[in-house]
Amino acid sequence: MISYFFSYPLVKKIDESKKEVQSKQSELKALEKKEEELKELELNYRSFQDKIDLLAGLFPKAKNVSDYITQVENAASGSGVFIKTIKISGQTKDNKEVDPKLTQLSKIGDFYELPVDITTEPVSFENFVNFTLKMETLSRFTSIKKSSLKIDTNGVMEGTTNLVIYVLP
Repeated sequence: MISYFFSYPLVKKIDESKKEVQSKQSELKALEKKEEELKELELNYRSFQDKIDLLAGLFPKAKNVSDYITQVENAASGSGVFIKTIKISGQTKDNKEVDPKLTQLSKIGDFYELPVDITTEPVSFENFVNFTLKMETLSRFTSIKKSSLKIDTNGVMEGTTNLVIYVLP
């Protein structure tokens, strides 16, 4: 009986310790699961950050387009196309006449749009197509709205390309 009084507190303490160990083990498993989730979130974050950096390059914040114009000129000369003019053009609303308010950067949704008209003198149709293809690979996101090629009575070709350059606000 005396041994009961001595062993009971010990047994009780052992049971409490077992419960505490089980509790700590389940806490540890929960923390390990959280750690895995955090590692996965970190990988997702890095992936999204890479995509954001890519988009930031396509949609620069600077409204200065001189670097882009240089790239256009290089694309033209690399394609055998002579650029006659590059000008900022007016934008139209609903396919009507040019809106004078939209002749500069215009905020459309989350971006600014800058309409540009390029007049070229290609040597051949192939050169003009190559120029258009190179325009698609330039560093900024660009939307070619219209592209046309005509030949005058003297056999001289003239190409026109209407495009929009997008810029982040």
